[in-house]
Amino acid sequence: MMRLGMISANDIDQYINNSRYLLVDLREKKDYIQSHIENAIYMDYEDIENNKVTLPRNKMILLYCDRGGLSLMAARKLSYMGYNVKSVIGGIYAYKGKNKT
Repeated sequence: MMRLGMISANDIDQYINNSRYLLVDLREKKDYIQSHIENAIYMDYEDIENNKVTLPRNKMILLYCDRGGLSLMAARKLSYMGYNVKSVIGGIYAYKGKNKT
């Protein structure tokens, strides 16, 4: 059963400090280091492609990238692996919240 959804970048702020959610940044490591959304962890997309994923299964995984394409592909893959996952529409470029670090 696929458990895949999408959320608006405008809705991210309501999940940032909620322990039931894990925000995952799939952009290049250098981009993550330069700036990311508060409480987001970095994950290499290649790890997902190669089934090297150790994410908690008791949380909703929220994925974002630059514009949303990569996170959608990753979300599909993770949902097939049994994770509850959502892709952020428009990625970090669409995010206008105050929680960028």
